[in-house]
Amino acid sequence: MINNQNKIIHITSEISSKNYSISNLIFFLIKKSFNANNHYILTKNLKNDINYNKRLNYIISKNSWLQFFKYKNFFLKIYSPGTIFHIHGLWSPLQFYSIIILNILKVPHVVHCHGMLLNPALKANGFVKFFLKSLLLFFINFFITKKCKFIAITAGEKKSILNYFPISKTYLLPNPIPFKKELNLDLDLVKPKKKIFVFFGRVHPHKNIDYIIRIFKEAKLNDNCELRIYGIKDDESYYNKVKKIIRENKNIHLLPPVFGIEKQKIMRSAWINILLSRSEVLSFSLLESGLIGLPTLVYEDFELPKKDNLTIKTSFDHKKVIEKFQEISNWSVNYRNLLNRKISNFYKDYKELKDNNFFSEIQNVYLYKQIEEKKKINNIK
Repeated sequence: MINNQNKIIHITSEISSKNYSISNLIFFLIKKSFNANNHYILTKNLKNDINYNKRLNYIISKNSWLQFFKYKNFFLKIYSPGTIFHIHGLWSPLQFYSIIILNILKVPHVVHCHGMLLNPALKANGFVKFFLKSLLLFFINFFITKKCKFIAITAGEKKSILNYFPISKTYLLPNPIPFKKELNLDLDLVKPKKKIFVFFGRVHPHKNIDYIIRIFKEAKLNDNCELRIYGIKDDESYYNKVKKIIRENKNIHLLPPVFGIEKQKIMRSAWINILLSRSEVLSFSLLESGLIGLPTLVYEDFELPKKDNLTIKTSFDHKKVIEKFQEISNWSVNYRNLLNRKISNFYKDYKELKDNNFFSEIQNVYLYKQIEEKKKINNIK
């Protein structure tokens, strides 16, 4: 068990709606811990567009490629035996330099990639950025030591991590559900006036939103079907592209992002959650939707929780995806309500089991670091 005196430093690019899922996972870990005062969040940005606990320990740092030596001095100052560094992500200067510096100092640390090393994610922004990311990964691998541990969310992500960093220990820890059920509503749906297809998340090419819109149009669904995209503006040019594709289509809407109770109210009244990203690692959108009882449509290669045979799957074939949209639109209200009850019960059990297991597994990863550190100290002696 982690000693109450251990400092745990969570390193993330930003605490914001854009980084909503990772931010909530960090809050979840702090809430589950024995002493929240021992946790620190090192970040480049703390935005008011997310509901965060202002009483936590935040350390704001500049996000600049010119800050290498300042970061190094910071780590030397804050480090003491037993300090735990948990890096969430890879690509900001803060995250990238943290990995390099902690390896140079040979300080044990954990890197939580959150799907960023999956091949479709690496290629999401075109060839130039894929090439630059490949160079950065080569550079990291030049410094990497056995002090660096990785956390993978799915078996596919673990394989990808080991492909880039074969000497590193990688732990497989599927995501918990770091959200609580905000509403205590009856499980049966009121007969809906419209069958609403929803998307929640970043408006980014990786999320395939333009393709979802195309499928919705080509499926030629009844007028009582709507597509509502509750999007976080992540990529400005892609956001404008999505707006242009929608134009004046009365059954497709690009809406501001929603969180908390408001989001779960919308999930409660929606018909289906659409998640056709180029890759996912047990998406928080799927997990939160499941907790509310909202079914999700995913590609058949997405890794799901064990024994989840309720999430709706489709092949990559264009015609098959159109047919799946049409099939979903023709569900009866009774069938949709039956799905609601089954999905809600499954993910309620998943949350109860996984929340405690996840925190225990994270502790084991942290503890492994402490054991290695004690060996290092003994060797020095």
